[in-house]
Amino acid sequence: MTRRFLQVFLLLGAAQALPSLAQQAQPEEYSLNAGYGYLLLEYQLSNSTAKLELERLDRRRRRPRSPLVLNNSDVRFELTPLPAGDYQVLNVSVPYFDLPYRKDVSEDDRWRFTIEAGTVNYGGALLVAPERSMNYVDIQLRNRWAASVDAIESTFGHVLKDYPLTVNMAYRDPFPAVLESQNAQ
Repeated sequence: MTRRFLQVFLLLGAAQALPSLAQQAQPEEYSLNAGYGYLLLEYQLSNSTAKLELERLDRRRRRPRSPLVLNNSDVRFELTPLPAGDYQVLNVSVPYFDLPYRKDVSEDDRWRFTIEAGTVNYGGALLVAPERSMNYVDIQLRNRWAASVDAIESTFGHVLKDYPLTVNMAYRDPFPAVLESQNAQ
């Protein structure tokens, strides 16, 4: 009985792993429609799931909100196609067991990013601390591009051949351009 249970358990685990392996790096899956770019978001969730509510900023009309769900897993990056434009994260939800938490960042310019068409746009690293209470969770969006560029290139090298990597957070960091000019010499 125990052996049969173990076999079924391993089979189910392998079945769940197969779709994730198939989704990892199929080059034909990474093609953008005209006017679209990729948002590359790095994340470290500390045993929780995060949901970001994004809004495309457009002065002419209000755009629908788009949820982006990040699950705690071994995956460190999320690559999502979005129409080109400026975006604001409105809120971040990080429930954990019976401790729901939602942080409103709609008025915080640090939670903005730009999507350029035909590029992979690094939007930052979402960090959720493991310590929390009923009323507080430490949630931050940081620029960790310099520390993560090697991991990004090894994970998404096949995508970066067709779509160059740019850093498009609210704060324009000159370091990627300086590094690129030094590497060109």
